[in-house]
Amino acid sequence: MIITDNFGTPVFYRKTPDFNLDFKRQPGGILTYYDNFKYYFSALDSSYQVIDSFTIGNGYALDYHELLILENNHILLLGQDYQQVAMDTVVPGGDSNAVVVGQIIQEQDENRNVVFQWRSWDHYKIIDATYDIELTDTLIDYVHANALEVDLDENILISSRHLDEITKIDRQTGNTIWR
Repeated sequence: MIITDNFGTPVFYRKTPDFNLDFKRQPGGILTYYDNFKYYFSALDSSYQVIDSFTIGNGYALDYHELLILENNHILLLGQDYQQVAMDTVVPGGDSNAVVVGQIIQEQDENRNVVFQWRSWDHYKIIDATYDIELTDTLIDYVHANALEVDLDENILISSRHLDEITKIDRQTGNTIWR
């Protein structure tokens, strides 16, 4: 991880045992990154000391693509939900024992209680995936979310690479506002 000044001079540099992702500044000035060695997000204070860590709740796998710390100190995270699906009943030539990766959006309060959760399984069909996603494979990542954002009206935007779309989600009900 590296931070440089406007002249390219490093002001912070840290080499770690594995690669890190989503290194960014959050509201309030803390820095966060996904630690691929520890499989969770870490937070650094202004002296670059680790002060906190974040993971997803309810038994889901944490997705390294996104952590947002909101102004109310809640956090938004992406997660993954692996489900066994008889894809031979969904598409011709599908694997009868395929594993399909669903996407989770989770909001946690400052005490890490889950206060909102959204599951792709409830809103997208597997066949919504773009033409280039091989639905006959044994492992199918049909959504592949890359980013979250809170819109000006406080609802959630999710960018899904394997759907070629952005979806707007009502943060109170979880309903789809638009796709």
